[in-house]
Amino acid sequence: MANPSITPARSTRHIRADVQGLRALAVLMVMAFHAGLPLPAGFAGVDVFFVISGFVITGLILRQLDAGRFSLVEFYVRRIKRLLPALVLMLVAVLVLSLLLESPLGPQQTTAKTGVGAMLLVANMVILRTSGDYFDAAATTNPLLHVWSLSVEEQFYLGFSVLLLLAWTVGRHSRASIRATASAVAALTAASFVVAVACSYAKGPISFVSDPTSLAFYSSPTRAWEFGVGALVALWAHHRTDHRRARERVAALTAFASILLLVAPNLLVDDTTPWPGVMAVLPVAGTAGLIVAGTLAPNPASRLLSTRPAVWVGDLSYSLYLWHWPLIVFASLRWPGTTTLLVAVASFLPAWLSYRYVETPLRAARPRSRVTVFGLGAGTATAAAALAFVVGTVGVAVVPDAVVYRAEAATLPVGRANGCMVRDRPYVPSDIDRCFTRVARPKGWVMLVGDSHADAISNGVVTAATRLGDDVLSLTGA
Repeated sequence: MANPSITPARSTRHIRADVQGLRALAVLMVMAFHAGLPLPAGFAGVDVFFVISGFVITGLILRQLDAGRFSLVEFYVRRIKRLLPALVLMLVAVLVLSLLLESPLGPQQTTAKTGVGAMLLVANMVILRTSGDYFDAAATTNPLLHVWSLSVEEQFYLGFSVLLLLAWTVGRHSRASIRATASAVAALTAASFVVAVACSYAKGPISFVSDPTSLAFYSSPTRAWEFGVGALVALWAHHRTDHRRARERVAALTAFASILLLVAPNLLVDDTTPWPGVMAVLPVAGTAGLIVAGTLAPNPASRLLSTRPAVWVGDLSYSLYLWHWPLIVFASLRWPGTTTLLVAVASFLPAWLSYRYVETPLRAARPRSRVTVFGLGAGTATAAAALAFVVGTVGVAVVPDAVVYRAEAATLPVGRANGCMVRDRPYVPSDIDRCFTRVARPKGWVMLVGDSHADAISNGVVTAATRLGDDVLSLTGA
């Protein structure tokens, strides 16, 4: 908790208590959504995190550039120390639980691939290819689904730090360089938003990828505008020419309007709302507004966000984000019908242990050299990726008959194998003759019709019916 004598807008360590409280709000939104509480737009807590990250990282880099001591290598060292240890700890725990609890006929492999992607900072793209839509069953049963946002954030750290350093160097540390940087960030933010909206609403044959809405959700280019908004707020706050305190009323009105923007999506969003489309502007603008209000002057919202419980949860937010989702997935898998809210609350324990004994001491550690940090980071990430690879392959080997089951699962049903699951065209009379399976001297015939679910059981129906001496017509449609 910051010293009470320091306003929420600033602290001597440049850690704003109200921004820590805003982190708490973001993680609680996500946890509430995953716990099944009536918060339809709770997943927008990730958007809140992205804006905060853009603001905090940009402010950090600008302060170090002002002081003439910014180093890309040191910046990356800090990111490794801050993010990697807790992530690897969670990943190892998830991989062990995956080996014990998940099926080796696909789910273990999906978890393992996501784990490797997390170590390579491309989990968002791995999830896009393996699990698809964030709200589909294939995604919601992946215990590492949530790491997509960490990869997006790390990709932002890698690219944006270079952009700021280049702009500062080209501008020779002048105020003009800040204006040029702000212009460049604004242009990139606008371009990213246009791409995000275009992908979010792309449908039908005009789509340039098979699933543009999922691409919009998971990819860095379509999320960069959210970081950009936070970065623009940081650029404004860092070089304000008017240092007079704004009236509390102005700050309070700004904060109140921002809270409404954060609440509004829960009244307007449903499972068909494209995201991050136009609707995502609401939580992004709301987050930026709360940060701006806290910068202008203390206000009721910033005071509430600066309270000790809010700041404490904000301090735990990274670990809470890491641990709550895997625990919900595994608890639901092991004990169907489990109250996910209780599991989400229980995740505070491993989150606190991770924060207390992994995050905090390793972040404060002073290694002998930067090479040591990079070496340890690379070694740890490689070991975790290797463990993920083992989990993805050993499960099939140790479970009896798993190889046989997997081969059967990989066998195409009759419909898809013979073109008898009709899609993208009307039925024609020749389909009936072509899709009969006939036996000598049939006793009768069986007709299987329906959608892809019917086709999925077609092998069993054909086998059973022909053994009984019946012809089978298996004609389904997707």
